[in-house]
Amino acid sequence: MSARRPAEPDWVLWDGDCGFCRRSVEWIARHDDAGRFRLVPYQDAPAPPMTPALRAAAPHAVHVVTADGRVLRAGRAFLHVLDRLGWHATARLLRVPGAGGPAARRRLL
Repeated sequence: MSARRPAEPDWVLWDGDCGFCRRSVEWIARHDDAGRFRLVPYQDAPAPPMTPALRAAAPHAVHVVTADGRVLRAGRAFLHVLDRLGWHATARLLRVPGAGGPAARRRLL
C-alpha cells in the first residue's frame, strides 16, 4: 500500500488591514488542523496565485484560490472553506437565500 500524498492547500487571501477579515481567518486557522488552507493577507501574497486582477479585487472581499486554480470570492469562498473544514450542514444552511445575516453585507457573504 503506497502512502497518499497530501493535497495542496487552497490559498485564502484576505485584507490584512481588516479586523473582521483577521478574526475570520483566525477562526479558520483554529479549525484547520489538517493544513487545508494557506492563509495569507493579499498584501503579502506571491504570484502565483496573485494576479493583477485578483490584487484589484482582493481589497473588497475574501478570496480562495483552490489547488486546481479556481478563484472563489466572498460568500462562495467562505462556503468552500466551511465545506473543506467539514462544516457541511452549516455551509448548506448558509446557501439558503437570505440566511447569511449581517455578514452577507460584509466581505464574507
